[in-house]
Order: sequence, then structure tokens, then C-alpha cells
Amino acid sequence: MRDWTNEAGISCFYFEAFDEHWKDAQNPGGSENHFGLFTIDGQAKYAVWDLVDKGVFEGLGRGGQPISKTYGGDEAALLEEVLIPPVKE
Repeated sequence: MRDWTNEAGISCFYFEAFDEHWKDAQNPGGSENHFGLFTIDGQAKYAVWDLVDKGVFEGLGRGGQPISKTYGGDEAALLEEVLIPPVKE
């Protein structure tokens, strides 16, 4: 990957798709542990819920469990727990 991006003269940033507890082991609640598109147990975060609906992850999973949506796909439940940034009025 690095050879290709260097030859093409482009920047490439990549990260693991799954959250991993070891990324910031000293701080379990730290943001570094939560940058993935999927939780540690393989649930798809909101940003990719539409891909779950489209069947993109059909046949894939983690720990023997199929990919599913966080919060059971319930957006209202997600918004009860996730804080929304302040909005200027």
C-alpha cells in the first residue's frame, strides 16, 4: 500500500475497522479505543448502518457473531446515549 501511495504521490491514512481495547489500554474509556467502524464485538456503528441494511456485510462477523447494528438499529436509543455537539442558535 505504502509503495503505491508513494508512487502516486498521494497521502493514505488507514485504521483498523474494529475498536480494540489495546489501543489505549491504560484508559478504557479513551477515544483511541473507539475509532473503528465496528465495536469490539462486531456491531456496526451508526455511520455504516445503511451498509448493514444493504447486506454488504452478509456472511461476515466477529467472534462467531454476524455483523449487526449498534443499539439494535434504534436511532432514538442511540440519541439518548450519544451527546450531540452544541449548536449555535
